[in-house]
Amino acid sequence: MEQGELRARCLELVRLIRSGAGSEADGDAGYRELQRLKPNPHWSDLMFYRTPELPDDEVVEQGLAYRPMAL
Repeated sequence: MEQGELRARCLELVRLIRSGAGSEADGDAGYRELQRLKPNPHWSDLMFYRTPELPDDEVVEQGLAYRPMAL
């Protein structure tokens, strides 16, 4: 998947998850796909626990910028 497609799909998933549209299972499936596309332990923090709240596109930007620390 190219970078533009990845960004677009992640944005779709963030919007789906944050909107609460659909069932809890839909949200869980969306979160699992988001983690599969770009593993990041901070996705939920970026979406729900930031003050001030980040817009969806900024959640995706920060989520995609994550790089795990090497030991």
